[in-house]
Amino acid sequence: MNDLPWTNERLARLGFSFYEFLGSRSIKAIRQGFASFEEAWAADAAALIRVGVREQSTRDFCTWRKQIVQEQLVERLIKENVHTLFFDDENYPSLLRE
Repeated sequence: MNDLPWTNERLARLGFSFYEFLGSRSIKAIRQGFASFEEAWAADAAALIRVGVREQSTRDFCTWRKQIVQEQLVERLIKENVHTLFFDDENYPSLLRE
């Protein structure tokens, strides 16, 4: 699971998953409103708000994002022996996709 390549898309997903104040509705809005999580990660606050993320959550997220180095998040996962699995990964359980 950690052996999958850390593409920019996977790094963006990881970054969003580390930010604890974006709930499932916001993540769904991001997934539906952008072509990729990588694009959403680079988006400005106005674009995130436009797709449906609450204004205060967006502003707080954008401030938090400036402080994050995504590769350090990966290093933290490896150090703590945490494995990742995103909803569209090949090994993601099909029952959870429903």
